[in-house]
Amino acid sequence: MTLVQQRKSDSVLGTAIWLAKYIASLLILGVSYFALAKAGLALASIHPSASPVWPCTGVALGCVLVGGIRLWPAILLGAFAANATNGGADPTSADVLLTSSAIAIGNTLEAVIGAYLINRWSDGWRTFETTIGVAKFALVALAPGAVISATAGVGSLSVAGLADSENFAPIWLTWWLGDVASALVVAPAVVLWLTARFRGFRWTALLETLLAFVGACAVGAAAFSPLLEQTTQRTALAFLAVLPLIWAALRRGPRDTATVVLILTGFAVWGTLAGGGPFEAATLNDAFLLLIVFVISIAIPSLALSADVAMRKRVEATLRQRELDLRAIFSQAVVGIAQVDTTGRFKLVNDRFCEIVQRAKGDLKAMSIQDLIHRDSAP
Repeated sequence: MTLVQQRKSDSVLGTAIWLAKYIASLLILGVSYFALAKAGLALASIHPSASPVWPCTGVALGCVLVGGIRLWPAILLGAFAANATNGGADPTSADVLLTSSAIAIGNTLEAVIGAYLINRWSDGWRTFETTIGVAKFALVALAPGAVISATAGVGSLSVAGLADSENFAPIWLTWWLGDVASALVVAPAVVLWLTARFRGFRWTALLETLLAFVGACAVGAAAFSPLLEQTTQRTALAFLAVLPLIWAALRRGPRDTATVVLILTGFAVWGTLAGGGPFEAATLNDAFLLLIVFVISIAIPSLALSADVAMRKRVEATLRQRELDLRAIFSQAVVGIAQVDTTGRFKLVNDRFCEIVQRAKGDLKAMSIQDLIHRDSAP
């Protein structure tokens, strides 16, 4: 085989591998989106197509941030299939086709526009590495993607006569808040786990991570789960959520912090669905709206804190490494170098200086520069 033939063969093989990975990514994301969408629609309260619990938004946004905008077909098909089969609807009906297509387009634009803005404005999937990046991500999650998705979805339902016009505002608000909460809770966990850099195994790191996760489960079970009777005293336990969040932010970084937020949210959703928990309200939809506001209020500050702590640790590590490098250069220099204070006493000396003056470092530290100068040269 000639060199040209070998290169062509390698090129074809590389293209085939890339295509196989791309198709596999589409299938995984499409199936995941469909399954999560069906689960979310099963929790719809104010309208069969508007759910306050919508994890699909976060999964889609996180995957597009990591895998690229080329994954949009999976979101479009997954969203269309889930909405077209919602509530036993006839997928061949004109109204169902119209609304399902509009909802799918809105969901797809939400992920694509959100990822595009974060890539252009906030360093892409690295946005969770800085405090300002977290703030920018939160602004993008609030709008315009979530606004486009809610407007396209509720607008198509109203046009098709599947939603009352007087209920447009509450349905839109539920849709929008569900998407915002999903983007702020699910997307960070997806991005940070998909891009995690696994270093050498350390027992201390593992124990700190387990402590954060176990603590989140304990607080979630005590404050939110339906396993315990809800009382006024128990409602106050919701504030304990700050404990595992602060521990994860200070000790384990953004990835574990995002995971703790996700765990606490899962317990809160469980308790709210069971009709209990601290977010109990007149209707299930009102309870979920209170839950969403709580989730947003704990997600953004904890992610910002973890990013700030992680950034400070990176800066400190860089400064320590630079100090070690400078010390190595100082010690191994081919010329004699010494540092003295204002009185002339030695503070630092390198090996070459010790060779020149024929003194040990310990001896020089107890001497001053005047001790090495001939008395005739002192002036």
